[in-house]
Amino acid sequence: METQQIIDSLSDLKRGQSEILKELRNEIATLREDLATSTSQITNLEGKVKSLTNENRKLIDQNDELDQYQRRHNILLLNVPESQSREEERENLVDILSKVSLSIDAVDIFHCLGRANDNLADKPRPMIVRFLGHGARITALRGKYELQKTAHAPNRPIVISEHLTPIRSEIFRSLMEYKRASRLHSVYTYNGNILTRTTQDTVPVLIKNKDELLKFLESLPPQTKDQLNKQRNIQQQRGGPW
Repeated sequence: METQQIIDSLSDLKRGQSEILKELRNEIATLREDLATSTSQITNLEGKVKSLTNENRKLIDQNDELDQYQRRHNILLLNVPESQSREEERENLVDILSKVSLSIDAVDIFHCLGRANDNLADKPRPMIVRFLGHGARITALRGKYELQKTAHAPNRPIVISEHLTPIRSEIFRSLMEYKRASRLHSVYTYNGNILTRTTQDTVPVLIKNKDELLKFLESLPPQTKDQLNKQRNIQQQRGGPW
């Protein structure tokens, strides 16, 4: 009798285990279905995020292109001495323009960027000049090398540059750091576009946005020891992290 009870108990236990295993299999199947559904949803969401990211990049590029187009008649003047009055500021501009064969009559508007303060004597604010036409802007840019021979601010020549958007200004500064470290031959702008050469004989590369900048910089060969030392010296002079 005791043996039969044991057998019956084992049978009950086996049936219970079978039921538990069946429930577990069902739960695992349900979990797998849920996982497949979640994976599909994640894949769809990743696709949407990628699509939105690409669309956002296109909108940023289009907005930057429009912003640069609106600056097509502008130039930026650096190292123009700070003025005590609007009239003095105008006289400084008249003097600068005369050196590049231009008259104040070619100017639509002009003003300095930022607020004036007592600490600008050594580093004057940049001045934006908007011309009435594109031709005057081209004339001013062509005369920038001659103008640099004339120092107005203490030990600093007047510099004429294109009025770049914030994005393009950041790209230009990044490339200039590589040029100073002798990793690029030249960096320059033309009609709001940023171009660079790795050597004197290479074809100029047009950098339109930050993604293109990153790809271009990643394509550069590794730094040589001399280039690395030069970059360290530059950063030390600027109070960098080296």
